[in-house]
Amino acid sequence: MVKAENRKKDSHTHITTINRPMPEEQETPILIKVNVKGVKFEIQCRESQLKNTIDKVMSAITEYTYLPVTLKKKRLIRAATCTDALRKLILEGWFDSPRTLPEVHSEIVERGFHYGRGVVGHSLLELTKENSLKREGQPRRYRYTTK
Repeated sequence: MVKAENRKKDSHTHITTINRPMPEEQETPILIKVNVKGVKFEIQCRESQLKNTIDKVMSAITEYTYLPVTLKKKRLIRAATCTDALRKLILEGWFDSPRTLPEVHSEIVERGFHYGRGVVGHSLLELTKENSLKREGQPRRYRYTTK
């Protein structure tokens, strides 16, 4: 009984083939383990079916990995300061549900601003002091809301 293993590797695809021994009179089935861009699967087929099977599977995976993705568009905000950007989020109703500092920071970054978390945190504190936002919870775990 002989077990052979071949590996083909590139930046997105990892294929491992393992030949499983069978009686001499039968064609040897092959087990293939494939990882394409994070999609992992196994294929087992006869050696004569190998090329056709791999072509079909790779075609399906290629279609799957290139499906169009619908992205939710974020409205861009024009603001001179981080506090101004947060005020516009308040006007949009984004703070109608409680938000943490990491959530606020991520939203600001998604909208094209690159303020550090410290700046965002300071602006949240400023808006809390002027009663534009309410702060709930414990230190380092505050949630900010307009309600």
